[in-house]
Amino acid sequence: MIIVASDALALLTALAAALGLLTLARRALPGDVRLLLLASTALLAFLALSNTLEWSGWSGHLDPYEDQAEMLLPVLLLASFYAWFQRQQAQERQELQARALQAQKLESLGLLAGGIAHDFNNLLLAMLGNADLALQEAAPGSEQRRCLEDVLRAGRRAAELTGQMLAYAGRGRLAMARLHLQAVVEEMLGLLRSSISKKAELHLEFSPGLPPVDADATQLRQVVMNLLTNASEALEGKPGGLWLRTGRVSLEAGHGRRAGAPAQMPEPLPPGDYVFLEVEDTGVGMDTAHQARIFEPFFTTKFTGRGLGLAATLGIARGHGGAIEVDSAPGRGTRMRVLLPPASQAPAVLLQASPPTPAATVRCQPGGLVLVIDDEAQVLQVTRLMLERLGYRVLEAADGQAGLRAFREHAAELCLVLLDLTLPGEDGDAVFGKLREIRPEVAVVATSGLSQGEVLARFPAPGPAAFLQKPYRLEQLAELVGTLAGGTGD
Repeated sequence: MIIVASDALALLTALAAALGLLTLARRALPGDVRLLLLASTALLAFLALSNTLEWSGWSGHLDPYEDQAEMLLPVLLLASFYAWFQRQQAQERQELQARALQAQKLESLGLLAGGIAHDFNNLLLAMLGNADLALQEAAPGSEQRRCLEDVLRAGRRAAELTGQMLAYAGRGRLAMARLHLQAVVEEMLGLLRSSISKKAELHLEFSPGLPPVDADATQLRQVVMNLLTNASEALEGKPGGLWLRTGRVSLEAGHGRRAGAPAQMPEPLPPGDYVFLEVEDTGVGMDTAHQARIFEPFFTTKFTGRGLGLAATLGIARGHGGAIEVDSAPGRGTRMRVLLPPASQAPAVLLQASPPTPAATVRCQPGGLVLVIDDEAQVLQVTRLMLERLGYRVLEAADGQAGLRAFREHAAELCLVLLDLTLPGEDGDAVFGKLREIRPEVAVVATSGLSQGEVLARFPAPGPAAFLQKPYRLEQLAELVGTLAGGTGD
């Protein structure tokens, strides 16, 4: 009988070991498959025990001391593995819930940032437009002119801030091109070296033969600058090393959740090949509490007034179909890796670099009649003043219905429409379709505080004649209408 129990012990111990290997690899398998394999392994263990006892001619009697102890050992082993498996399942559920909450928080902050940036751009248009008009009246060298130039400089900086907020929301202006990461970095090496601490030693490690990425060069440069500046500041003025690397990595299912993966990936990517840009430092590092908040707008561990850099960097990565990995610990430094899909597998990007070919044929020369449709009274007023300064007559409409009425009444003499995308009642894209039905040869220019590609993608083809990003300046408006004035006559 002892031999029989020993055979069962050996067999069940082997099955328990197999179950252990199964649980170690469980994260690479879907949940239903894991449970099925777990149940199958337990069933096989039961059948193996039954068959072993049956083949041995067991009479149904176990010694209360020796035999029962040997038979209980594999059962306890299986029970231990099952309990461990359940604990791991519960831990994984908690991790998934934490990631879901983090993703929801970032998405909510992104929507908030995008909404604030859109409204703020309207306010900046009123401020910058009026300052432009007043500047033309100011005498050269006067105190008034100096004050107005200061207002314009501050306004331009505020416009850059709203651009960063739109970038965080993944709605920044994109001019897509096929780029090589190494070329982008090498182009800005001089600027990078001058932007980091004098005590920091910069190391470059480029992987050869990387595929290109479809990206906006300006935003990609912003990512490099933000990451390297952040890494330099982490040294806190002490001597240290900075590494800037490029490379290629293949992500498996569940990347960012398995053991040994980077501490933070706010939005895990689907499996596949990715190109990465990585910056590592030997600075102070971060604990998990700080890592959970570093991508929030205006959160900073530094001095007051900072904190949009990493938020904008995450938004840019998301806007390009990528993500960011963060691996850090106090006293160990930080490694940040931006993952981007290579050009061969880059997802379809909503944003475009240029507007569709215009269908308008009416020339809009000084003296012509322009219709401005916008729900912001200050935007209507300053745009009217700028157009009148350029020699045009102007009609104003505060919503889509009023704009359509004005267009019908003056369709024969109108040469241009400035149409805001966000309007009460009907949005700009719906109003645009009706304008085209009335008189398609009149040029319609879409205006918005959002990005060009995001706006133009909402219009049916052929789309608007052009796009004017808010906040626009007098010189930008003059350049646009001057371009439209060069069209062919009707």
